[in-house]
Amino acid sequence: MRREDNALSTRAALIAAGRRAFSTIGFAEAALDQIVSDAGVTTGALYHHFKNKKELFRAVAEDIEQEILDSVRERLDAASNLPTWDQLEAGLSASLELCSAPGVARILFGEAPNVIGAREWREIELEYGFGLLSERFAALESAGDIQPGTTEIAANAMLGALMETAHAVAAADQREAALRVARATLNSFLWSLKQA
Repeated sequence: MRREDNALSTRAALIAAGRRAFSTIGFAEAALDQIVSDAGVTTGALYHHFKNKKELFRAVAEDIEQEILDSVRERLDAASNLPTWDQLEAGLSASLELCSAPGVARILFGEAPNVIGAREWREIELEYGFGLLSERFAALESAGDIQPGTTEIAANAMLGALMETAHAVAAADQREAALRVARATLNSFLWSLKQA
């Protein structure tokens, strides 16, 4: 049990150090030697857990996706007494805030499609945020709140809008002001999908 705990803590330390490096200087510039040093582990430990830098990057990106998914699900649970549309609005707001955080947008939207590969990254997205959006839009479609047959398109459109607004907020000089505008824009887009 202790060996397993040590292995988990070593892996977590490598992911945390990798996240710091990839979010600040990017994948290409991040050196494995520096990541190992920052994690306080040996090079052997790195290669025990990850074949190469790309595999470490993927673990970092998936860890961020899981963190965002968990936070958004918490926000949705907290809003469970609200109508479905209001829950979705709360979830999108939480996603936008988390995805536009310094470094997160760079890793998920800027680097991941290139480092991991667009097709493989898309499959990862399907497991996390896109999957959650699809699930919510499917519920709205079942309830007759959006046009029949539009779940996949609506979820794709919202994911694209979320990614682009997160990019814009992350790059903005005045993040809080940009976040307010981005939230309002996403909400307008979301509510425009509601079937009268």
